[in-house]
Amino acid sequence: MSDRSPGRRQAGVTLTGFLLLAAVAALVGKLLLSLLPVYLDHFKVVAALESLQAQPDWPSRSREEVLATLQKRWEVDSVTYVTAPDVTISSEGRLTRVRIAYDVARPFIRNIELLVHFDDAIEAEPR
Repeated sequence: MSDRSPGRRQAGVTLTGFLLLAAVAALVGKLLLSLLPVYLDHFKVVAALESLQAQPDWPSRSREEVLATLQKRWEVDSVTYVTAPDVTISSEGRLTRVRIAYDVARPFIRNIELLVHFDDAIEAEPR
């Protein structure tokens, strides 16, 4: 006698379905592993901007002092994707603005690259 009742079929994933699912999972995993360092670096850049904004006297500092403060923080945090030319410090009237805009291109598969654009800014008036 058979353990299966008549009219009942086994259900499951075929080999083709499993291979397709494994390929998609590998592609998503590679994507995450490629972008994770980029976003971790970006979180450090944002933390440096927030740290600068927490200092009440930053709008009255010179461009060089603000840039030096950011670069010291990036050096300690091992930020690799941002450089001094990516930082724009401008003043409009009494408002001082620090903007960090940069792109990161990471190789993905063969001749395919992932391009990520970041653009963050803080503004304040001198006190």
